[in-house]
Amino acid sequence: MDTFADLLARERRSGAPALRTHGSRIRRYTYTQLCTLSWQSGSVLRHVGVAKGRKVALAASQSPEPVLTFLGAGLLGAVVEFEPDTEVDARALVAPSTTIADYELPPGGQRIAYGERPDDPSTMFFEKEVWSENPVIPPIDISSDDAVLAADVEVYTQGQLLAAAERVIEEYDITDEDEVIIRTPLTEPGTVVAGILAPLVVGGTIVFPGEDGEGTVAVADGDAPESRVIELADVQVD
Repeated sequence: MDTFADLLARERRSGAPALRTHGSRIRRYTYTQLCTLSWQSGSVLRHVGVAKGRKVALAASQSPEPVLTFLGAGLLGAVVEFEPDTEVDARALVAPSTTIADYELPPGGQRIAYGERPDDPSTMFFEKEVWSENPVIPPIDISSDDAVLAADVEVYTQGQLLAAAERVIEEYDITDEDEVIIRTPLTEPGTVVAGILAPLVVGGTIVFPGEDGEGTVAVADGDAPESRVIELADVQVD
């Protein structure tokens, strides 16, 4: 796979589990749901002016919404930054409704909240906008050389991240039966590679643990309950 268009292609839809999150309730998404909602997230971002090279800021919560937005932004060739400063330099910000008012955006920037319906009418409600969007792939003009992730002072391309994901799959023998649980922050590129992209490339399941979630493989920075651990420091992106 070279781009997010390959990762989220129509033929990759199926009833197999793609994403599970543990929190106040367990939320489950199949590959059909994940692909379709990622397309819809991309379309919502496109409507608010996100395009190739423009930035999208994401709160790094252990929720489906940051994953869907990250993937949808990638379909547009946009650049995602997880957990930005409160003064956000981005075309769109996606964050929980409980914290979204803490951020300041530049003129023309759009807040998109998830969780509870936002009080501010100028803030879009993720659940309403994404679910009401047409379930079609947004117009795509991306390449493996397009930047997709900004972390610290580095910017990574789609090709770099997907190639790194392939190396993780090979080194740790990740299969479509694996549930890869994320025990490190999304602000780390290695977490995005090993915890989000690697399981999706191979057809496995992304898991956010909450307080009691378990997986067959963990992305961790040290010890983890799982018998197989992908050490964050060992995930190289170049």
